[in-house]
Amino acid sequence: MSDFEPLITAILEADIASVRISQREGVGQAPCISVDDEPAARRMTDHLILLGHTTIGFIMGHPDHGSSHDRLRGFRASLQAHGLPLERAPVEQGLYTFESGYACAQRLLGMDPRPTAIFASDDHMAMGS
Repeated sequence: MSDFEPLITAILEADIASVRISQREGVGQAPCISVDDEPAARRMTDHLILLGHTTIGFIMGHPDHGSSHDRLRGFRASLQAHGLPLERAPVEQGLYTFESGYACAQRLLGMDPRPTAIFASDDHMAMGS
């Protein structure tokens, strides 16, 4: 479970043992393992830029998950730090699913100019892209 409050509430109400994976404050007292998504996304984008990519597409995760917004902020912060214009970094809205990653990648790869790299903000979307 992550930071999706309806899921957290349901699991806690059902008294199911669980551990959250999120850096955000949650509902109830579920133990939490955290990832600092914004700096991690920034480092990932820095890596792509250091490889020579200047037009990078980004597939954002589900809009109800805080990690999606943190990863997008990190992506954009890296672009700005390297002096790359945000308008050359198209963002597609994914849903943390293989299918949404595929659909987003198809839209990104159909653009002109086409991104030379795609940053999918989770493994399922990356496999689809």
